[in-house]
Amino acid sequence: MLQLHFVFSDVPRNAAPSGRLVGPERGAGLQSLHCGAPALQGLGAGSTPLNAETITSFRSPASHRRVHAALATPQEEELFEPSHGPDQVLPARSHKCWLPDCAVTITMDEEGPGARAPMSVHSVLHTAALTHPQQPALAVHRDNAWKYWNYAEYYAASATAAKALIRLGLERFHSVCIMGANSPEWVIANNGAIMAGGLSTGLYNNNSAEASCGIANDCRAQVLVLDNHHTVSSIMTVRHKLPHVKAIVQWLGQPRERGAIVQWLGQPRERGVMSWAEFMHLGASTPDDELQQRLSLQAVNQCCTLIYTSGTTGPPKGVMCSQDNITWSARAFADFFRLKHDDSIVSYLPLNHIAAQMVDLYVAMPAAGTVYFAKPDALKGSLFDTLKEARPTEFLAVPRLLEKIHEQLTMTSAKSSPAKRAVVSWAKKQGTNHHQALLQGRRLTPFELLSYSLAKMLVFNKVRSALGLSKGRVLCNGSAPLSTALSEFFSSLDMTFSNTWGLSESCGVGTINNLQYRSGSVGKAAPGVKISIQKSDVSSRQGEGEICVKGRNVFMGYFNNKEKTDETIQDDGWMRTGDLGHMDEDGFLYVSGRAKEIIITAGGENIAPLPIEAAVKKLIPAVANAVVVGDGKKYLSMLLTFCCSVDPDTMVPHNSLSAPALDWLRGLGSSITNIGHTNDLIEDVYSR
Repeated sequence: MLQLHFVFSDVPRNAAPSGRLVGPERGAGLQSLHCGAPALQGLGAGSTPLNAETITSFRSPASHRRVHAALATPQEEELFEPSHGPDQVLPARSHKCWLPDCAVTITMDEEGPGARAPMSVHSVLHTAALTHPQQPALAVHRDNAWKYWNYAEYYAASATAAKALIRLGLERFHSVCIMGANSPEWVIANNGAIMAGGLSTGLYNNNSAEASCGIANDCRAQVLVLDNHHTVSSIMTVRHKLPHVKAIVQWLGQPRERGAIVQWLGQPRERGVMSWAEFMHLGASTPDDELQQRLSLQAVNQCCTLIYTSGTTGPPKGVMCSQDNITWSARAFADFFRLKHDDSIVSYLPLNHIAAQMVDLYVAMPAAGTVYFAKPDALKGSLFDTLKEARPTEFLAVPRLLEKIHEQLTMTSAKSSPAKRAVVSWAKKQGTNHHQALLQGRRLTPFELLSYSLAKMLVFNKVRSALGLSKGRVLCNGSAPLSTALSEFFSSLDMTFSNTWGLSESCGVGTINNLQYRSGSVGKAAPGVKISIQKSDVSSRQGEGEICVKGRNVFMGYFNNKEKTDETIQDDGWMRTGDLGHMDEDGFLYVSGRAKEIIITAGGENIAPLPIEAAVKKLIPAVANAVVVGDGKKYLSMLLTFCCSVDPDTMVPHNSLSAPALDWLRGLGSSITNIGHTNDLIEDVYSR
C-alpha cells in the first residue's frame, strides 16, 4: 500500500500563468468560459451550445500530470511547493480529520482500481464536456416538453453558478445548502458550490424549518439554494436564526420576497431572495479569473461535500467527503457496470442522500450518460410515466418501491383470465430456470432457450415496457437488501435487481452484486474496496461481527466532531460501519442488522430485530412494515402497518387495504377495510 501525499507537475513553471489547472486525464484550466448570456437562458438549454473547440481552448498542459507517491516528512513539507489544483494532493499526515479545511492522506493500491490517479469533480465534468460536448447530460419535463442540457452547456452552467456563488460572498470551506426536488438546478448548484471551493450540502425536502436551520448553522451555510416559494416561505420563518447566510436563491418561479441580495453587484441590499435568472446573470458578469483562482487552490484530498445523517441515534452528523472519495467511487461504479455515453438514468430519490447523489449525479459524469429528472410527485405516482418516456438503461430501486410493484403485478394477475394466468405462470418458470442457469454457469438446452425466448416475447418484454424498463440493463437495489421472495419474484420475470450495500460514510459504495450473487447476500466487496468482520460485543453468533470497510471510498470524518470521527475511523484506516453481519468462504457479505439497533431485554438478552421483522413480513404478506420494540423490557412487542392498494396506472396508494391485508384481517374476525378505519380504532382505544 502507498500513502499518497502530494503531487508534482512535469509542466515547466513558465509554461502558463499560475492559474493553470492540470488534470491527470485532460487539461482542466479555464481560459474563457463563453457562458454568459447562453447560460442564462434556461441554463443553456436551447441556447447556442459550447462546442469541443471552445472547451478545448481552456488552458491545457503539454503533457499530463504525473502523480508521485511519497512519504511527507516535516522537512519535505517545508520544501514542498504545491502544484495548482484542482487535482493536486496536499501534504497530510492522517487518513482522517474533522475540520473543514484539513487534508487527508489517500491510500493508493499498487495496482487495480485503487491505483487510479486522483481526479477532481471539476476535471471529471470538464473531461465529459471535452469528449462528449453535444451528448445530452440533463433532461427535465417542463411546459409539456423535455428540455435538455448537453455536456458543454452543463459544464458552462456549473461554472457560471460557481462564479455567482463567489460573487455572493461564498468563502472556501463554507456551505451552500440545497433544498428542493431533483432538478438540473439542484446538480448545477451542487457542482458550482464544489467548483467555487465551498461545501455542497443537501437538505431533505421534507425537513422542518427548524431541522434545516440546525443543519445550515452547523455547516456554516452562506448561500441557500431552494426550489420554490413554498420552500422559501418555510425557511423565511427561521431566517433570523441564520447569521451566516448571505444569499437565498429560488430556482423555480419569481421570488415574492424581493430585495435581491446582500452586497449584490457591490450595493448593500435588503436580505431578500434572488431568482435563478438573477443568480446566473450575476455569475455571467463575474470575471473568469475569480473562478480560476478558486480552482487553483483546490485539492482532491480536501472536503467538498457534506452528507448529513438522518440523526436516528442522535443529532445529525455531517459526513465529510473529499473529491477523491466521490470521483474514485463514481468511476469505480461506472467501470464495474461498463457504463457509456448512451446509458441513462431517472433521478427520483432524494439527492441529499448519498445513494441518489452518487448514482444520479456523479456516476453519470465519467460515463457522459444522461440524467432524466422525475417530477416532484414521482413517488406518489408519476415515476412510471417518466420511466416510460425516458426508458433508462440504469435504475436504482429501493425495497419499498419494488414491494409496491410486486403488489400491483400480483393484483393485476389475479384479476386476469385463467388463460392469461396460466401463460404468466409458465413464463415465470422459464424465467426462474434461465436465472438459475446463469447462477450455475449452465448453458440452456435448445428447448429451454426456445421456451425462454417465447416467454420473453409473450410476458417479460410486456412487463418491462409497462414499468418503463424496456431498456434496463443495470438494475440495482439499495438502502436495504431485498427479501429472498421478492428477489426471486423479479428474477422469474427476467428482471434481476442487484443488491448493493453502502453508507454515507463509504460514499454509498461497499458491495456490488452481479449475476453471480447468492440469496440473502448483498454481494462481494466492490473493486478497490476491502471489507472485514471485526468482533463485536453485541453479537455472540459464530462468525458474526461488525462490518468494517477500508478504501478510497471511506469518508474523511465527521464535520467538527473529533470524538465521533475517532470512534468511527480506526487508526489503521478501517472504518466501523455499525452494521452487523458475516462473510462466507467465497466473500459474499450478509448483513444481519445494526449494532445500535440491538435490543437488550430486562433479562440482559441481546436480540437483533431485523431477522424477526423480516420473518414476520415473509409470514404475513399483508404486513408492509414491522418494527420490534422492547429495549429494557421483559418482553418484546411489534408495531405493524398493513399494505394498502395502489392505482394500477399511477401506482398512487389508496386508503383501502390490499387484498392480502383484507383476507388476513377477516381471518382474525376484523371488519377493517381501509386506513381510515384503523385510525378510528386507534382513536377509540385512546379515548378509553
